[in-house]
Amino acid sequence: MNRISQLLRDPLVHFLGAGLLMFLIYDLVSPDKGELDPKTVIVDRAAMLIHVQNKLKMFDPKIAAAKLDGMSEEEREALVKDYIREEVMFREASSLGLDKEDYVMRRRVIQKLDFILDDIIEQSVSVDDDALKQYFMDNKETYYVESIVTLTHIFFDAEKHSPDDLLKLADEKKEELTKKQVIFSDAVKHGDRFHYHLNYVEKTYDFILSHFGEKIAGKVFSLTPSEENWYGPFQSQYGLHLVMISKRKKGRYSTLAEVKARVEMDYRRNEEMNRRDETVKRIIDTYNVQINL
Repeated sequence: MNRISQLLRDPLVHFLGAGLLMFLIYDLVSPDKGELDPKTVIVDRAAMLIHVQNKLKMFDPKIAAAKLDGMSEEEREALVKDYIREEVMFREASSLGLDKEDYVMRRRVIQKLDFILDDIIEQSVSVDDDALKQYFMDNKETYYVESIVTLTHIFFDAEKHSPDDLLKLADEKKEELTKKQVIFSDAVKHGDRFHYHLNYVEKTYDFILSHFGEKIAGKVFSLTPSEENWYGPFQSQYGLHLVMISKRKKGRYSTLAEVKARVEMDYRRNEEMNRRDETVKRIIDTYNVQINL
């Protein structure tokens, strides 16, 4: 019984069954049971349902039927014209052998099959709590919350001052800032214009690293936050910096509850990809592949 249940949930079984179902529907509805004339285009409900599903890029006869039945007379006429044009052009291309040799045509046919397969697999994936928890535990690093820091700085440009003047200016300014208890928001009134930002709010290590370099990035993520203290001066490739750190949060691992929606989306995407690869492999395994290189 479990084997049967597992078989019924198999995307490949759904895929092959869906294709067989559409073939049987077309065969039953078609009035001509003999050999079809290649120059005869039959426009019936079965053909239009298949055409609508191709346009919607999903295999779902119920949705296609609802879409078809909900069309106005003008929309239906336009759909029929579109189907006739597509069918005739495909037959002409096939008669010239373009479907066999033309790579673009080959890719389009494969894409149609991919759309059907993807839709079936997407509908077959379900998420239970145990599977979600296991996926989360196996991928905890993906949901790691990085350390962040909020800081402001006062900059002394190495291109505008000599090395001796640069250090003297920075030391004197630090003494002034401490004495006058200059606050975070008043940093703009001091120093030279920096190449990037004055204030950095809740930025990651990598972001600070990209603007200031490794030495300063390492410092600001190790110092104690304080809205009274100015740290430095610290050397960057651009000059010297006095830094005030108002907030710093250590990195941590998220809980499942915090990121459940994201984890579920990632789980579904991963499961769909795995099932798709497995299904395609099983289809390939039904062929006799001979490699002669």
